[in-house]
Amino acid sequence: MRKENVQMRDYCRRNKEAWEFDAYAFWVRTAGTPAERARKDMADPLRMLKWHAYGQRDH
Repeated sequence: MRKENVQMRDYCRRNKEAWEFDAYAFWVRTAGTPAERARKDMADPLRMLKWHAYGQRDH
């Protein structure tokens, strides 16, 4: 394999790791833990569906 290809693969891997690094913490901060979010969605499923259909924020 050529050196440029190895460097590009390494760059892509590092970039992916950087984007995924704190994704779970972000989701917990913004939506709560999975259990908390599930309870919230089950309590008002129409609100959750509207958010996905129209992009409304939970405020």
